Amino acid sequence: MIVKCSCCHTKSSEILNFSNYDAPQNVCLKCVTESIKEASPDAYGDVQENYYLILNALKLDERLGDKVAAIVHKKSEQKDLEKKSLLTSNRDIIKRFYDSKEEELAAECEGIVSANTMYKILNENVIGQKNAKLALAEMIDRRSLTMVDGNVKKLSTLLIGPTGCGKTKLVETIRETLNIPMATVDCSQLSVEGYVGASANSACLGQLIRICKGDVDAAEYGIVYLDEIDKLLISDKDLKKEVQSELLKMIEGADIEVEYPRGAFVTINTRNILFVASGAFTDLRKSIAIKGSKKQLGLSAASNVTPIKKEPKLRDLTRADLISVGVRDEFLGRFQLIENLDPINKKMLKSIFKDVDNSMFHEYQTIIKHKNIDYVLDDLEIDSIVEEAIKIGLGARSLRTIMESRIRSHSYKNLISAAAWQHMFEKGKKE
Repeated sequence: MIVKCSCCHTKSSEILNFSNYDAPQNVCLKCVTESIKEASPDAYGDVQENYYLILNALKLDERLGDKVAAIVHKKSEQKDLEKKSLLTSNRDIIKRFYDSKEEELAAECEGIVSANTMYKILNENVIGQKNAKLALAEMIDRRSLTMVDGNVKKLSTLLIGPTGCGKTKLVETIRETLNIPMATVDCSQLSVEGYVGASANSACLGQLIRICKGDVDAAEYGIVYLDEIDKLLISDKDLKKEVQSELLKMIEGADIEVEYPRGAFVTINTRNILFVASGAFTDLRKSIAIKGSKKQLGLSAASNVTPIKKEPKLRDLTRADLISVGVRDEFLGRFQLIENLDPINKKMLKSIFKDVDNSMFHEYQTIIKHKNIDYVLDDLEIDSIVEEAIKIGLGARSLRTIMESRIRSHSYKNLISAAAWQHMFEKGKKE
């Protein structure tokens, strides 16, 4: 079983339990070995890094166990102090990075990536959506500068685009690259205190603190991803208006009191928390389509020719459009970067399937080989998959659904063939 070491925080299968001592309970073999070497060089010469010899030595010699436990505990506390002082060192490194413009310095600090590097990483993982990538890369770069100079304000981003166009993938790529915690919030479930549903503070910041296992310092440098933000569209009597009000202060940056754990409260500062919101705004597109399809005047109106209705592109959406369907102007003002994502087309879907890092093509080739089924993923088959995905209309998400269906279908055929062969074999033996 793989367990996380309480001292060095790395995962290991060779873990010793120190529950009988005043020390972290689960400690890896490496940490125990180093502690034995410090506590008793003679004992270290006998046991070295042998798991069972160390275990027996600790059981037989209580004094050695106490010494080792004390050293382990001290190292663990030192590790925690280093973690808490990470912010100070981060600021120094970031300042050096901006002063020298040497990108290599950014590698010294977890969570610091230049705009150019971020854009390059997003390009490797997401097909298309250039403007959205540029906006997110700038948001990350500005965050780094904010940590150096308190006069610089962070940026928040709103991504608008249909289902399956890459909104969530972009944000997840940022989280993985920066290696920072991220809370994903379904805005359709948000409510206010006293009503059914989760309050904005609890769903966003409470979730982030839980992900960090109560470490508020770590949570203050995470990401909150507000998914389906279009579900907060309001009317005068709608509670969603109050939800938007609760989010205003949080996104702007303030000290906010959050219940964690149950019955207790902690204060978290949101100044350095990144906020990214996304939504499809399907109803808004429909309303624009209706406006664009008004009866034409002149020759086309006199003749009975029906004008061709073109669905408006997402790029045509403006701040005024968003406000017109219920997004509060002061709420929208908290998002300095508003980007429309392109709808997914056949070329993009094919690239998503084949060309990105860790593509589905390579994944399903491995599955096909493992299952030993007669199914070939050639260009003709991939084109067929893409055509079906376009008809479904769920963008990249539908690719995996289609593949699972086809893999299952071919696996089932193999089972039938095997059963038929077995039946023929048994029948032949009887004859």
